[in-house]
Order: sequence, then structure tokens, then C-alpha cells
Amino acid sequence: MGYATEAAHRLVTYAFEALGLEAVHAGWFYDNPASGHVLAKLGARHNGSQMRDCRARGMAVLCHDMLLTRADFLRKQAA
Repeated sequence: MGYATEAAHRLVTYAFEALGLEAVHAGWFYDNPASGHVLAKLGARHNGSQMRDCRARGMAVLCHDMLLTRADFLRKQAA
């Protein structure tokens, strides 16, 4: 795993184990597909796309929404 994947894995593990969440929502801007790959490696699925405000750019940017359920995360880890 790369640094981003390892960090995301630990955060998601905490969300599911310590916080008891059943799902985690995240998103990535269209011009940063590496973030999308990190989420996909964890088992997240595409859950729609929409324009979202980006403070750093001062404008709305296309964002791909991702959904990671506890079941999908555990299934991916077992594979």
C-alpha cells in the first residue's frame, strides 16, 4: 500500500470499528483520479457525480461521490 492508501485504510478501520459506522462517504475531484483509485482499493463504489464548491479553486468542480460500506470494506480486505 502507498502512504495515502495506508492512511485511508486506518481512518476507515477506525470509522467502522471504533465509531461503529456502517458506511463512509467520500469524494474526489475529476482531475485527481489518484484519490479515486485509493478509495476503490478500499472497496468504495461510485455513487454519483455532481458539481461541488472547491474553496482552493474558488469555483465549482465536478466531484465523483463514493460510498464505502462496512460489508464492502471487509469483503475487499478478505480478498
